Amino acid sequence: MRQPIASFVLLTVLHVATPVSALPTVYLVETSPTTAAQSASSEFPLFERGLIALDKNDLQQAEKLFRQAIEKDPKSPKPLLGLAETARRRGQTGEAERWVAKAAEVAPNDPDSQLAMGRLLFAKRKYAEAEASFLKAAAGNPDAAAPWIDLGELYNQQGKPERAGEAFGKAIRLKPEHAGAHYGAGMAYLARRDFLSATPLLEKATRLAPDNPLAWMALSQVLAAQRKYKDALVAAEKATQRQPGMISAQFNLADVALSAGQPRLAVSALHDAARIAPKSAQIPLKLGMLHQQAGEWKEAYLAYEHAIRLDPKLALAYNNLAWIAAERKERLDDALRWSQKAIEIAPQEVGFKDTLAWVKRARGDLPGAIRLLEQVTAEKSASAEHFYHLGIARSDAGQKAGAIDALRKALQVDPGFPQAGDASRRLNELAAR
Repeated sequence: MRQPIASFVLLTVLHVATPVSALPTVYLVETSPTTAAQSASSEFPLFERGLIALDKNDLQQAEKLFRQAIEKDPKSPKPLLGLAETARRRGQTGEAERWVAKAAEVAPNDPDSQLAMGRLLFAKRKYAEAEASFLKAAAGNPDAAAPWIDLGELYNQQGKPERAGEAFGKAIRLKPEHAGAHYGAGMAYLARRDFLSATPLLEKATRLAPDNPLAWMALSQVLAAQRKYKDALVAAEKATQRQPGMISAQFNLADVALSAGQPRLAVSALHDAARIAPKSAQIPLKLGMLHQQAGEWKEAYLAYEHAIRLDPKLALAYNNLAWIAAERKERLDDALRWSQKAIEIAPQEVGFKDTLAWVKRARGDLPGAIRLLEQVTAEKSASAEHFYHLGIARSDAGQKAGAIDALRKALQVDPGFPQAGDASRRLNELAAR
């Protein structure tokens, strides 16, 4: 009998890669192509000399030059955005926001000001206002790809992959060699599970930016989804090579390796992640899942208990420990404590209540198990597995009619659920009695 899906979250190859929108908000869109030699001239524009200082990360000099530029031309938004970017790099979020607002006030129709304002609003999750600013920036500068890239990121963040794909498509037409636009478009198709359309876009993103691990990670996911496991593993390993200290890249390699039927490689990737981040509870949690799936109970126990030591509020680790103990009918006092702790941390998770019922059954408390499973199956989110468990508990208690009813309901909810064969066998045995 397999563990209920609600109680055991399997690793999946379709996890979402780090979104572009998670990267730091940048307020200064374009830098000057001017050489350092030119900037040495005192006649060279103050703003562009400030850009050169900013490019060297000489924030004190950059701020000085941008302020001088403002004194010379108070109506220009560009030095104001320069100050905003300088403040951002110093970690002065409030100061950066003040300069962005000032730029938008001074030049409300300036495309760069609107783009910066859109990014500020996006970072604050004010999506409708951010969209309006990005569209205004795009209208003010029809040849710029940046507003469409930001719009694409915004739509991906909102779970609107169709609109994201359209925005990134416009960016690609304006700037065909922009790696981020291809990556974003690929991610939009990945969200729609259109793997064939996502693949060439992500492949081009890796060619345009071969040192960026995000595109390699996404490419590995779409290839694995198409069962092109050999190529998927190559892409996943390239992501880890590009940025060895990136934990999500190691997680991705573990996911792809698992889907490719190479659990040992998955375990190795997670051990590499543990060396990078020894205090991350997610790593032993995933290791526990892998060992549990392989039936390596001792290793699973150790991994989950390690995860809990690192994060005492990791509800899924408590739940999975309880499930293993209940299935194996061992450490049942611990199982009860673990299961109750999981529910205490995440009372809204129906699957955790299902696990507690299974623990009660293992402890011989059939009335308690049945009462709890009846509550679980009354929920709108009740799954076929939950009805299946209710059927087994009722059967154990000699409630033949109730068991038949629950098992039939399980097959009606999902005729193809993992335990469907066992449910059918049990129904036939009950009917034969």
